[in-house]
Amino acid sequence: ITVIPGLKTIVGALIQSVKKLADVM
Repeated sequence: ITVIPGLKTIVGALIQSVKKLADVM
C-alpha cells in the first residue's frame, strides 16, 4: 500500500491528539 507523506503526517497528528485526549481522561 502506497501512503502519501502528507496523509501519514495527518494520521500521525491525529493519533497524537487522541493519545493526549486519553491522558486527560
